[in-house]
Amino acid sequence: MILTASLLAGLAFAWLLIGLIEKIRLGIALPQALLYVPFKLAWRISDGRIAIARKATAPVIYAVVHRSRVDPALMLSLLPLTATLIGVIVLRQIPGLSGCLGIAMVIAGVAMRKPMPH
Repeated sequence: MILTASLLAGLAFAWLLIGLIEKIRLGIALPQALLYVPFKLAWRISDGRIAIARKATAPVIYAVVHRSRVDPALMLSLLPLTATLIGVIVLRQIPGLSGCLGIAMVIAGVAMRKPMPH
């Protein structure tokens, strides 16, 4: 048990240390650097890809690869449902009737939306 805890603490410390180094080296926010470290190490993402993050105001950047204008809207409309499912499975919190109605209205609103002309 102590060995496992010390290994996890060492990994967390290494992650934070590498994140701090990347924050200073690339000039990005700490949350962006901490999210960037696993991608850099596991998938060997180059530093040129993080140049977009310097201009962003949010600490997290979502990239959606799509073929039409409807795909990103559909994926974003499913975020409340995904968050609810994670809350039910992980946190064991069951939403009430108003929460379920809100999720359904968001998904229906995006589904009924007409695409903007070019």
